Amino acid sequence: MTDKRLSRDGITLAYDDTGSGPFVGYAHGMFISRRMEAWLRLADLAAVRQAHRFVEYDARGHGVSGGRPVTDDYRWERLAGDLLALLDALDQHEPVDFIGASMGTGTLLWAAVSAPQRFRRLVLTFPSTAWQTRPAQAKQYLALAEVAETQGKDEVTALLSSAPPPPVFAERFAELAASPEPPPAALPDNPAELLPWVLRGAAASDYPDPEAVAGLAHPTLILAEVGDPGHPESTAERLHELIPNSEVRFARTLADMRGWGRLIADFLA
Repeated sequence: MTDKRLSRDGITLAYDDTGSGPFVGYAHGMFISRRMEAWLRLADLAAVRQAHRFVEYDARGHGVSGGRPVTDDYRWERLAGDLLALLDALDQHEPVDFIGASMGTGTLLWAAVSAPQRFRRLVLTFPSTAWQTRPAQAKQYLALAEVAETQGKDEVTALLSSAPPPPVFAERFAELAASPEPPPAALPDNPAELLPWVLRGAAASDYPDPEAVAGLAHPTLILAEVGDPGHPESTAERLHELIPNSEVRFARTLADMRGWGRLIADFLA
């Protein structure tokens, strides 16, 4: 499949636009990309794809999208601008459904609070550290940015690989270790020269103010995992408290997470 391209701010964003039916968009997490999503296969979105026009893209500085060595380019508010620009380029001016994952959830929240009329329903998966839990994560990202700049991407990869994965990821990594299928790219899937800036942008990012999130009236499905300090249950629970028309589900096993696709398809039906 040939990537489609969107030029914005002097860079090019790569995206896929497949299927038919009601529009649904997808924004991936930090260090990930469309090709890494397809390889990891944590949540099976086949049921969603079958019933929708499905658009997903590589965020700036990720996958095969371009980027600049500018910290502010990778703040989630700026990534939200990319998301809205993609909707404009696709002539999607009626409210649409959208799915975010981790960084993509932060991106989607910023897009929704800045332009709530552009969205119909929200699916927030892998909610990351936010608000009270964000400073400690930001400190870790700044430390990794220094490593990326002084020692290179391979050392960041080694550091990330040495950390014990959360339980659900551990199940999937065990499957991948037994599989002959090689990863399509190095993880993190970011160009080495941009990785320090991606990390600094993430360190400078947080979710919108709770008061702004509480103003979201969209039906919202929140899907989180248990036992992942980078995506703590407390964030999912707080989002559920704040967003009046929301529901939350937690995955404790890989089988639970693979069931998210059906949950999302039913929510969007």
